Amino acid sequence: MFDRKKWLAENPERIKAYRQKYRETHRKERNQLGKQIHRKLIEKLKKEIGSNCIVCGSEKRTIYYHEKKFAKHSYSKAYILSHKNDFVPICFRCHRTIHHFKQYQRKFEKLIR
Repeated sequence: MFDRKKWLAENPERIKAYRQKYRETHRKERNQLGKQIHRKLIEKLKKEIGSNCIVCGSEKRTIYYHEKKFAKHSYSKAYILSHKNDFVPICFRCHRTIHHFKQYQRKFEKLIR
């Protein structure tokens, strides 16, 4: 009987070469798939959390999804979607203002409650 684990342990260079060749020959397809997944996540975020800045109302500027509690977290879109009640949409200017000027943090905290 074929022992897959044993074969994998005995042939690491062969596996590495195969994986590298696969990545090179399928790079375009992988990039295209990644872009499609990214676009779908962005659309889902806009639909479920919002696409307008809650501070100034802008929808044309780049939107960040900011955590309400100012806690450190993963920046992946999947994490944000799974914790969508903890995030609000903010444009880049308002986001920068909130982080650079401590006096605006209290106003922001009142706004999101």
